[in-house]
Amino acid sequence: MSWNQASTIFNFISKNYQAGAMQLVLTYDEKEKPDIETAKKHLQIFIRRIRNKLKDKSYLAVTTMLRNGRIHHHVILNDINVKCLDDIFGLWEYGTQTTLISPKDGFLILSEYLAKDDHVEIVHSKYLDMEETS
Repeated sequence: MSWNQASTIFNFISKNYQAGAMQLVLTYDEKEKPDIETAKKHLQIFIRRIRNKLKDKSYLAVTTMLRNGRIHHHVILNDINVKCLDDIFGLWEYGTQTTLISPKDGFLILSEYLAKDDHVEIVHSKYLDMEETS
């Protein structure tokens, strides 16, 4: 992705998430090596489970494929109680999960990281502000 795409991701994150938003990184076990379409379906299932468990929480999910073909997902959630993490992690059944607290200052770094991979797919809550900022 280009710097422009990283900038677009940064603007979106900055407009919709506050400091303290949680970033979940969902990876696949070695035995699980889905293609991009299967991985997108896995993410859809996970997001549906999140919405059922945490009503009205906004999310941004970015699926990335590394040059070696490995896929992982980054999911950013606002206002998540740390006590809910075990429940949230139980919703992902394909591999490991990592939680990172993303400070507002770190959103640019996160945006650049998310934009660096070969293939990026972005999904988000329908009511988040997706308008470009100038």
